[in-house]
Amino acid sequence: MISINLSSFNVLTTFILQDWEIRVDEAFDENNRIVFVNHKEKSATYECPPPPEPNEKHFPASAMPEYRSYMSSIVKMVDRYSSVLSDLERCQIIQKVVECDSKTKISLLDSTRNDLETHILDSVHIVLTTLGTAGSKALESCAKFEVVVIDEAAQSVEPSSLTALQLGSKHCILVGDPQQLPATIFSVSGKSTKYDRSLFQRLEEAGHRVYMLQVQYRMHPKISHFPRHIFYGGSLMDGPNVEHPDYGNPLRRSICNQFRSFEVR
Repeated sequence: MISINLSSFNVLTTFILQDWEIRVDEAFDENNRIVFVNHKEKSATYECPPPPEPNEKHFPASAMPEYRSYMSSIVKMVDRYSSVLSDLERCQIIQKVVECDSKTKISLLDSTRNDLETHILDSVHIVLTTLGTAGSKALESCAKFEVVVIDEAAQSVEPSSLTALQLGSKHCILVGDPQQLPATIFSVSGKSTKYDRSLFQRLEEAGHRVYMLQVQYRMHPKISHFPRHIFYGGSLMDGPNVEHPDYGNPLRRSICNQFRSFEVR
């Protein structure tokens, strides 16, 4: 374990000359004080060197190798501590069931499973789920997410999108293409009530700003020519990879070798 005297750490907020380096004297000083090493004069001191003049080369102390090395070690220790603490908390959740009698265990299995799922969700940074699962008890009980991203948002009905929105507290990003498939419904009468309208489409019709990705990287220009002009009014452009002469090889060569020509009648 490394213990560093933080009384001299105010120097990290300042700049020092390029000839100096900040180190931690853990070998000769039991307090692990900060020592300043001058590589030009080949000397060392515990006193903070004078600040550089405006015309002298300098850089922040936080950019030094010694500082980065210790910060990396501290981050690893914190991550290790968080991992051990997380495992301990999960063991405590399971221990409540183990110590109960057989009849009580059956009634606690579902709640214990939800508690474990919630604990796991709270310990990760990114959660992937379907819109249907977004309304599960585990997700409802976990901490709110800062950002919710709904993919294929133009193909989901509004109530499904609202289920995901309850998980976020700050931002929501809808990713979709209203020029492709509309919101999927199985009731014909739902069209008269606009149940087949997605939240993406509602916001677009209400004048909400939509950011269009104007470059496509998947279709050959001969294939993309039709949708680019019919559905997107020519605003969709082809990427440099699909415009390259070798795009589609070796699949294109394989197809051309088998089909020399097509006869249409």
